[in-house]
This record gives sequence, structure tokens and C-alpha cells, in this order.
Amino acid sequence: ASKAQLNVLEEQQKREEERQARRPIAEVALQTLAGPILLVALEKQQPIDFPLKKNTNWARVIFLVSNKGNAEISRPIVRVVASPNEVFVDHSDSRTGERGDHNAYQFSGPQVNDIDPLEVAGTPYQFAVDITVPDSINAFDLNFSIQGKNLTRKSHRLHVNVLRPSS
Repeated sequence: ASKAQLNVLEEQQKREEERQARRPIAEVALQTLAGPILLVALEKQQPIDFPLKKNTNWARVIFLVSNKGNAEISRPIVRVVASPNEVFVDHSDSRTGERGDHNAYQFSGPQVNDIDPLEVAGTPYQFAVDITVPDSINAFDLNFSIQGKNLTRKSHRLHVNVLRPSS
């Protein structure tokens, strides 16, 4: 009986070690017309272009987060910050006027799901923001960061050139 108990304990110990070894790995891409491009690649080929359509001063930016690890990203906090702070960052489809920290938007709290591993989720998680650029600004920096209860903060900084159509 004690050999069977020992086997059970060893099996439990093995499963617990495997569980503790599970880690999330966040990989972040920017959705472009040509398809997703990893932020680590974009950081190396800066500046990136930010085209505006005629008669608009804003454009939608979609970040794609893929969890390449073997554990969910628990309670994720995704933050998008533009500088200078005259650039507005809002949740997609809800551009607002002046508000505190209008150059930053944060996805967090109970309405943001844990980010499952890609093999479970099947597709990346999307975080879409609308970025409004005043006429006086021709370039800005865009910071993207993600962290979670079980994921240390991971940041990317992109330098962006605003492309306005000629009138």
C-alpha cells in the first residue's frame, strides 16, 4: 500500500512541477494592409508610416496579441500611449473629446478576457484603438505594453510618421 501511495505522491509532485513550469509568452503584432507585422520587427525598421484618409485626422490601429506560451495570460493589462500628449488614443469607435490622459488608453478589468495560448484560442486577440492626430503634428511615438498577473511587463515603442493626403 505504501508503494502505491508513494507512486500517487510522485505523480502529484510531477503534475505540480509541470503546472508551475507553464508560462505565457506574449507576441505582439500590428495589423497592416499587408498582414500582421511583429512589433519587434517594426521597432528595427522605424519610422513607420501612419496614413490618414482625406478629410480625417484619425486612423484605427489594431494590435494583435498571440500567446505562444503554454499558460493563459491571467488578468492582462494592455496599454497604448502616444507622445506628445496632444495625440489622442481612444477605444475603437468611441473617439471622445478632451479627457484626462487622452493620449493613453488601457484595456483592463473584468471586461478583458484572459489571453489563452494560441493553440487553444486559434487566433490572436485584437486590441483596437483610434488615434487622432492634430494637424500640427507630423510624427509621434506610440508605446504598446502588456502585462498580466503571471506576465512581466513587455513594452514596444514605435516612431510614427503621419502621412496626410495632398489636398
